[in-house]
Amino acid sequence: MSPATPQSYALQQALNEFILALVKPLTDKVEQLEKKLNLIESLQDEWVDTKTALKMIGRKRPETMKSLRERDGTLIKYKQEGSRFFYCRRSIIAHSESKTVGRTTARDLSHLIPK
Repeated sequence: MSPATPQSYALQQALNEFILALVKPLTDKVEQLEKKLNLIESLQDEWVDTKTALKMIGRKRPETMKSLRERDGTLIKYKQEGSRFFYCRRSIIAHSESKTVGRTTARDLSHLIPK
């Protein structure tokens, strides 16, 4: 095995710099996407008021949320503070997905709902 020459070292150095120049924008983009995903996931865990929950499911009447939260086997998690109800955003999303995915049951989507 011959020792590295200055030319081979320079070539290797240039190749490394070229690869880094290609990879750096990709790693930067991945980091940006990870931050956005973390933000989206944190927003899914928040509690929303009835008006927002209704918008999420495409309905207008507050009575709809009452009937949905009281339904047996509902995916919708809620809490009451005084006379106001708040709904877990993630459970509203799971409920909506259960209505759009054919024959999906509440049990199939239970992993989406925080305990």
